[in-house]
Amino acid sequence: MKKVLLFLIVLLGINLTSNAQLCEIRGGNGASVEVFSATIEEGGSMVYVTVSNDSNDISANVTVNVSVEYKDGSKLSFSGKDRALPNQNTVIKIPIKPKNGSWMCKSVNVDSITGSRCSE
Repeated sequence: MKKVLLFLIVLLGINLTSNAQLCEIRGGNGASVEVFSATIEEGGSMVYVTVSNDSNDISANVTVNVSVEYKDGSKLSFSGKDRALPNQNTVIKIPIKPKNGSWMCKSVNVDSITGSRCSE
């Protein structure tokens, strides 16, 4: 499955990275909310960041910060937040702005994940 997904990403020409960003939940006995994936919507107006909460009983409000690189080489930063529920994946939708009237995005990078229940 991962090979098929990688092939589709290469075929579309959109580079996606997440740098294994992690938010350890205070009082969660090692539980964490981790960035699982980041993708740019076809058409380019939205970034979808999937986070996974491996806690059995603690939800966490998290904020994800991303950098989008446009085809002209310029970068803009955006953020989105949502509640990561226990033992679930949550998709955080982050609207992005066009650059020079176009959403010609080259890549997205997850810079950080933070939250009120995250350890520092």
